[in-house]
Amino acid sequence: MLERICFSCRARISLRRTKGRKFHVSAAMGLQFDYKFVKENSDSVIKNCIDRKMPDAAASVPRIIALYNTYAENRTRLNELNHARNNLTDRIQKADKDKRLELLEEAREIKPEINTLTFVLLQQESELTALTYALPNDVEELNPVGPQENARTIKIIQPDRKDIVDEPRDHFQLARDFDLLDIVSAAQTTGHAWYFLKNEAVLLEQALIQFVLQKAIANGYLPLTCPSVIRRNILDCCGFQPRDRASHVYAIEGTDLCLSGTAELPMAGMFKDHMFQYSDLPRRYVGVGKAFRREAGSRGLESKGLYRVHEFTKLELFAWSRKDESEQAFDDMIELQANIINSLELHARIIQMPSEELGAPAFKKWDIEVWMPGRGDYGEVSSTSHCTDYQSRRLNIRYSKDGSKPEFVHTLNGTAAAIPRLLVAIIENGWDKENDLIQFPAVLKPWMGTISTIRRKK
Repeated sequence: MLERICFSCRARISLRRTKGRKFHVSAAMGLQFDYKFVKENSDSVIKNCIDRKMPDAAASVPRIIALYNTYAENRTRLNELNHARNNLTDRIQKADKDKRLELLEEAREIKPEINTLTFVLLQQESELTALTYALPNDVEELNPVGPQENARTIKIIQPDRKDIVDEPRDHFQLARDFDLLDIVSAAQTTGHAWYFLKNEAVLLEQALIQFVLQKAIANGYLPLTCPSVIRRNILDCCGFQPRDRASHVYAIEGTDLCLSGTAELPMAGMFKDHMFQYSDLPRRYVGVGKAFRREAGSRGLESKGLYRVHEFTKLELFAWSRKDESEQAFDDMIELQANIINSLELHARIIQMPSEELGAPAFKKWDIEVWMPGRGDYGEVSSTSHCTDYQSRRLNIRYSKDGSKPEFVHTLNGTAAAIPRLLVAIIENGWDKENDLIQFPAVLKPWMGTISTIRRKK
């Protein structure tokens, strides 16, 4: 299945957007979208868009086909005219004076049509690219279809621990009672859904960072600290397509920059326009950075406490792989994430996400959800996406072997640690009501100094 190249991303292009959010194509890169594939497989393309709840993309398919047909006709006519002009050029060079004047007049007569068709084709290419660029990746065969409720459980982590923590407990109240969190002061200094971590929570954050880094490094990931600011075209190339970007992204006014929502974005862009050697792959990084989300605080219960906030520390796994090894790279990434959660002694489940929960770049996506007693439900702490060559074609990241034709790499990304949500799970699952204290995972103790448990402040 992974041998199939996704129909929506067969382009090696450079795009920028103007205020009207229109795409502009760099002609120097050349277009490689397979419009013919979209035309010949329109039903499956439309179904894929509908299954992902992308009605605008689905509605654009007939326009893509009609525009492609006209484009193909104009391209054929332009080729004919260019061929005729080349023939005239050869004949002019061999003709005598009188005949040369006659042939020059013929050449002048076809020049306006050539210029007009060239301009029209550039416009059509730009529109075709913008429309096709917004189509999502292909999807794994037998992937669940529909909303979140249709997710398929793949595996249970720490299956015996959920019975211990069924009693409701709210991390927000516990964090305030144990002086670990200050929301009120942050609301005064910054606003809703911002926070101060305090005391042992600060140490827990640093302990989680160090623990996860060491785990990732031991599994072949190279450590990075990532920029918090990225260019907007990197968002486009990565396939970030929220329905309302203004409500998701913090843009820096007067620039083409924005705050990054995940370290995936700068890591994906760091090898833009790069050619890997065959032996360079797979390449793996674990990035540490701040994530910024504008939409925090808009989902009722989720907006309370640390579960959904505007800024947080996040460790991200990212891999570049040869296409024939990318499925194994996905399995390895999931195994590492599951091992991290298991080491933190948390009850969790790995689920295969259904079509409506897939981002545009994802060929498939598996989440890890940890049991959170305060929610009385599981909460997402990790997400892993296999993006095949969707991002690499937009970012022009390829690899070659012994002079053979270059191929586009496959990219994969996954959350190593979203710190606030792990703190939620650790606080709620670690509360010992009988002794009025909070236990934390033993694997974090090397970074907690002399602190063995979290107790109320006197």
